[in-house]
Amino acid sequence: MNLLAVFSLALLPVKSVREGIMLGMDFRLPIWESYLMVVLGVLLPVPFLLIVFNVIVHHFGLGEKIGRKLPVKKEFIVLILTSVPFLPGMTWIGAAVAAVSGVSIKKSLAVICLGALVSTGAALAISLA
Repeated sequence: MNLLAVFSLALLPVKSVREGIMLGMDFRLPIWESYLMVVLGVLLPVPFLLIVFNVIVHHFGLGEKIGRKLPVKKEFIVLILTSVPFLPGMTWIGAAVAAVSGVSIKKSLAVICLGALVSTGAALAISLA
């Protein structure tokens, strides 16, 4: 039941990954279980978000207007946004930015997964310090 609570908290876009890690520590769960549940909870809605955001962006034609104006690699921007451990809804924001900037769904999913792993690991390290 405690694992489900940590997983459910990580699903909410208004909470950061650090709060999921802290909840797992409060429940005295093993560190690896807390980490895994937070990562899975954060990543579960990402494929659906990418599809929905891409449909919206293509419907309104936002990708062509904004994607061309970015001076740096678009995937790098998404990685930085999703790697911040204290940003609530980091994967939601990363999915929206990836769709608007024209990053493919496959690349977006890989970059957001990497960012979620990094941010959850950083939150875990900060919480243990």
